[in-house]
Order: sequence, then structure tokens, then C-alpha cells
Amino acid sequence: MKDETIDIRWSPAALRRAEGLLAAQPEGSGFRLGLKGAGCAGSSYRFDLASGPAPNERRVLSEGIPLFVPEAQRAILEGTEIDFVKDGLNKVFRFHHPQAREVCGCGESFTLDVAESTADR
Repeated sequence: MKDETIDIRWSPAALRRAEGLLAAQPEGSGFRLGLKGAGCAGSSYRFDLASGPAPNERRVLSEGIPLFVPEAQRAILEGTEIDFVKDGLNKVFRFHHPQAREVCGCGESFTLDVAESTADR
């Protein structure tokens, strides 16, 4: 059975970092990617290492990286751009959603042009 893919765009730095994190994990691991209700603008990304999909999630590949995404959020996650940046002493993944209408001042949450009812609240 062929793995399903999702259109998530990774910067070279983000792809290298994700591959490095996965190399230190057991086989079958990936990243849990989804949206959650948070912040002053309404939605933010959830992105964590995971050993497998939860019951409501589907395993998909993006540039060879396994992602576990909520079935109800899959379409809205399409087109997300992921970067990995150094910010002072911190190194963090940064996300950009192409349908973001508004981003809060700190850049941690956003409002979508599409219905946000699929974000975990």
C-alpha cells in the first residue's frame, strides 16, 4: 500500500532538523501536526514527536517525513510552510499558514480565512 502524501512545505533547515530528530527515535515515529484553539488570534499549531497516530489521525508523508494529522484537519493543513530558525538562544520550528488572515503580535497564533471549527478547542 502506497503512503498518502500531504502538501506541507519544509525549508531546508526544518527538513534537516526533522530528519535528525527522527533518526534518534524508534522506527514508526513521526510528528503529530495539527491545529488547536489558542492565543489571542484563535489558532496555533501543535507539533510534537509521536510514536504513532491517535485514533482520529492519519499517517501521511511530507518530503519523506511521517506526520500524524487529524482526519478533520487534513485539508486545512495543506500548504502549511515549516521553517526552523535560531531566535537568540532558542531554536524553534516556525509555521506559516497560507490562509492566515491575521497573525497575533507575538506570531504564535493566527486567524484563518476558512472555518476554524476543526481546531481542537
